[in-house]
This record gives sequence, C-alpha cells and structure tokens, in this order.
Amino acid sequence: MARPNVSITVLDESLVVPNSEDTSPAIGAMVSVQGLSLFGTTAEKNLGYYLVNDLPDWFARLQEFTQKENNLGGNSGLTFISGYLASNGATTWTNEWYSVYNFLQYGSPCYVGFNNASAGLSGFYSLNVDVIFEGVTHGAEQTKAFFNHRVGKESPAFGVFNVATEQVTNLNVNPVTTSPAVGGLSSPEFGCFVYGEKNQLNVSGGTTLVKTQLAADVAGCIARTDRISYPWISPAGTRRGQILNVVSLSKSLTETQQDYLYDTKINPVVTFTGEGTILFGDKTFADATSTLSSINVARLVIYLKRVLGPLARGILFEQNDALTRNRFKNAADSILREVKSQRGVSEYKIICDESNNTPEVIEAKEFVADILIKPIPSINYVKITITNKDLSDTL
Repeated sequence: MARPNVSITVLDESLVVPNSEDTSPAIGAMVSVQGLSLFGTTAEKNLGYYLVNDLPDWFARLQEFTQKENNLGGNSGLTFISGYLASNGATTWTNEWYSVYNFLQYGSPCYVGFNNASAGLSGFYSLNVDVIFEGVTHGAEQTKAFFNHRVGKESPAFGVFNVATEQVTNLNVNPVTTSPAVGGLSSPEFGCFVYGEKNQLNVSGGTTLVKTQLAADVAGCIARTDRISYPWISPAGTRRGQILNVVSLSKSLTETQQDYLYDTKINPVVTFTGEGTILFGDKTFADATSTLSSINVARLVIYLKRVLGPLARGILFEQNDALTRNRFKNAADSILREVKSQRGVSEYKIICDESNNTPEVIEAKEFVADILIKPIPSINYVKITITNKDLSDTL
C-alpha cells in the first residue's frame, strides 16, 4: 500500500488575449459562411449579425462557446479551445475565426454577419461600414453580394478579397487566375484582391502554426490608415502596410512573380529582411486607364460620396435659386478645401450655377452640381540615379 501523500495537479486553463493597435475610427465587416453564428447571443442570432468590439470581446465569445460545448462548469477550457482552433480545414469555422481575430489586431471593431432562417442578411446589409473583407475564399459569393449592396448606397464600403495560392497557376509566366472573378463585382474600382496566406502562431499555444488568408490583414491596413492618416492615402508600404503576426508567408514571391501578379491587378504581400512583411501593392480591379485603379483614389471617391450625400439631402425641397446653390457650393467647397489641405486632391472645381441649373432643369425640379477633382496618386515606381563623379570636379 502506498504511503500517505499529497497530489497537486495544475490545469492551465488560461488564455492570454494579445494586444491590438490603437483604436481606429474605421469599422469592418465580414460575412460568415462557416458557422460564426455560434458566437452570437439569441438576440444577435435573430438579427443575423453581431458587433465584435475588440480582441477581449472576441476571446470572451470563444471561451463562452467552448465552455458550453465542453461543459466545464466555469473553466475556460484551453485544451478544448486548442482542439477547435488547431484545425485549419476548409470545412471548419476556424478560418473565419482567425480572419476576424487578425482584423481586430489593427484596432477596428468588426461586424460579423451570417445567414439566419428568419432574418437572413437583411439587417446586416443595412449597416454602414468602411471596409468589407472576405473570411474564406469560397465565401466570395456572399461577400460579393454584401459588397455590391453597399456600393449602391450613399455610404459605400471598400471590399478586400482573397486570392489563395492554389488559385493562381503558371506563376512564373503570365498567370492564369481562378480568383473570385471581377465579373461578380458591380463596381470593381471599389474592391481589391490580395494574394496568398501567412503562417501565424496558434492562439491556443503549441508549436503548430496556423495558415490564414490575408484579406483581413489588408482590411486592417486600411483601418490603420484611417487612424494614422486619411482614407485618400495608400494603405500599402512600410509605414501603413505592415502585416501583423507573421511567422512566414505560405509562398515567398520572386520579383518576377510579383510583377505578374500586379499586372493582373492582384496585390502581393512581401517580406523584406529588416523591414517586415508588408502590403506591396495598392491596385483596385478598375481599368488601368482610370485613376480609380488605385486604392487611395477609390477610397477618396467613397469618402466624398459619404460626406456630400447628407449635404445634398439637406437641400431637398428648398428653392432652386442662387441662394440655395451658393449655400451648397460654399459647404462643398469647405469639404474639398480640407481634403486638399490634407493632400487628397491637388485641384478641384465646383460648378453649381445657372450654367448647369438651366430653366429646364429647374422646371423639372432637379438640382445639378458638377464637382471636378484631380486626385493625388500614390507613388508606385521610384527611379534613383547614382553617378560616380570625380570629387575634384565642382559638384
């Protein structure tokens, strides 16, 4: 018979919630197609969406769900969480969980919408958000539907879509893509595509890395840009395009491969030694001949549509005379003057007078304002010439 003894067992049920960047004014949204409705309350499930305010909120929802599933009676269930999140299969909701998690790290809250038998996505579609991102590539149809719905509104949103590594073939020559298809986007100039995946740490511990797609991170870079700068500034590059929580990229692209992707209007993410992993492109899916082919210009137009819409609504049912026209012109000029001072446009002109509000227009109860802008493009190509000159000569 064994001697008397004391046995002490330590069960590590803790779960450290990582920090995020400072709070951004932007709001993100993701359509769940793999079951994130699991984390909503009964009321939220009836609505068809819920708002995740920050990382602690997201982890609290995860712990509450796993606690119920594991019937631990008050424990957080780290082992159970690990079992759920260790898998990254295409048929599980873990991909989407990590997409929301990755976006929240950049400081913005995030709406999560999902199909509900009674509410559908109608309530979710009515929300005003700044950026829509795709959680999983095969959720493209739901994401595109939400994106297309928002584009037609007074407060549109910018969309970010995934292109998985397996969706691009012949990457060393002219690539052929089976990406989410620009043909499904009603306004492709207000959306962008990002290539590849990153390998990141598993939040439940262990040495197994988790592979996640990059749309949520690029949406996070857009949110970061709104926090530290303005919507009309590019979210790419070393200052605003740093991708968080990267151990490695699933595929390291050569310069030639990056060129091919960029020519196909797909933005690469690249790791530079000593500089980190960054979004290395800012193309939308608009035609190359349009200035709207740049993310910063497209988001400038979205911003102007958002702020000018309420202004225009304020003159509905007013008299269409010089007083009303001047009032609108002065208010619009104030907005555009501020955008110009913040490097959004180099020039602008507002035409709102008798030249475009003719007697026929006024008789038809219409009001016309033409706003011409000249956006400031981002730098995509830098050329530096170094000349080896004899220092005895005069420089």
